[in-house]
Amino acid sequence: MSTPSFDAPTPPTPPPAPAPYTDGAPAAPVAGPPHPGYPTPPPGQPPMPGQYGPQQPRPASERKGLAITALVLGIVALLGCWIPFLNVGSVVIGLVGVALGIVGAVKAAKGTAGGKAMAIVGTVLSALAIVLSIVVSVATASFVSTAVDEQTAALEQSLEEAGVDPEELEALTSDEVVDGITEEAPAEAEVAEDEPVEPAEEEALPDESAGQQNARESARSYLDYTAFSKSGLVEQLEYEGFSTTDAEYAVGAVEVDWREQAALSAASYLDYTAFSQSGLVEQLEYEGFTTKQAEHGVDTLDADWMEQAALSAASYLEHTSFSRSGLIGQLEFEGFTTEQAEHGADAAGL
Repeated sequence: MSTPSFDAPTPPTPPPAPAPYTDGAPAAPVAGPPHPGYPTPPPGQPPMPGQYGPQQPRPASERKGLAITALVLGIVALLGCWIPFLNVGSVVIGLVGVALGIVGAVKAAKGTAGGKAMAIVGTVLSALAIVLSIVVSVATASFVSTAVDEQTAALEQSLEEAGVDPEELEALTSDEVVDGITEEAPAEAEVAEDEPVEPAEEEALPDESAGQQNARESARSYLDYTAFSKSGLVEQLEYEGFSTTDAEYAVGAVEVDWREQAALSAASYLDYTAFSQSGLVEQLEYEGFTTKQAEHGVDTLDADWMEQAALSAASYLEHTSFSRSGLIGQLEFEGFTTEQAEHGADAAGL
């Protein structure tokens, strides 16, 4: 009897080894096979050529774009702030530079960007450019205003030396434009001291208002009655109830020689009372005539100033008592010369 044969039992498969304990963190990935065609570099060695390592982020300290831009804008604005009129652009550039510089400095302080020093310098330069631009603009405007005033004063002085009254010239130019209608002016206008301007016949102005027409007719009527200065006639029309605009229009619309008016007014004063030559000039200036007009009006008179001193001395003695020296002093105060005052005292019997 044969003995039965039994195969040896297969040993059981051991269970897989448990994963290492990571306290909840995922296990480290198992290194896979190397990339086909590339050998795996030894530990601690750089990757082989052709292999790509991990890309490193750019450090925050190297992000200086805002700081550099602010610095460049500050320099440009500072260079341009010295150019008059064009330095307005420097103000705009400076404002942008200040804004970018502040933002750059704040980011650099937080550590998200670099170039803190450049951002601060750019901000300071931009702000300085803004201030200097304003200073240069103000200085330029002041210089231009002063130059214009000096040229205007020089022109007025030249006109006075040439015997041209600025008020008459202004009246001539203002008469050329009436209610927006431009009239053609003569190519050349000469004002001669020895040849007064003859008044022209009045022409109707179709576009003037009723108030302007009445004021113009009233001004003509006043001038036909007595002598007036230009400003004195405006004041008289305003006193009559006309507006300042209508009064000034009327005086500018009438044709009149104001130097002739000064001469008529001077003669009228001498018919009323005695004056010294300088006293009569001052009286005409008080009435609104310019110095040139007043001097012209007095010079046209054939007055005996010695006789005027005698008449003035007699008038003073009619109202009060004077010593000889006191009367001479009073006459000199009125503008008479010492010789004229002494002659007045002699004529009064002192």
